[in-house]
Amino acid sequence: MQRICRAIGAAALVLAPLLLPKMAYAHAHLSRAEPRAGSTVTPAPQEVSLWFTEGLESAFSSIEVRDASGARVDEG
Repeated sequence: MQRICRAIGAAALVLAPLLLPKMAYAHAHLSRAEPRAGSTVTPAPQEVSLWFTEGLESAFSSIEVRDASGARVDEG
């Protein structure tokens, strides 16, 4: 009987993590940018590179690059 209880306990320890809900993220987040987000660089870079935590849905995503005065300087 004690052997059966130990086997059930061991099985419960192995299976418990499979029954717990997994964390899911609903949105991609910026994980890295070159030049760094919020930084000021001189001279202006020829390219801005962005890395996200997951793929983006282009229909719901946009990026704008602005100069120090707030004027848009990207090519759209």
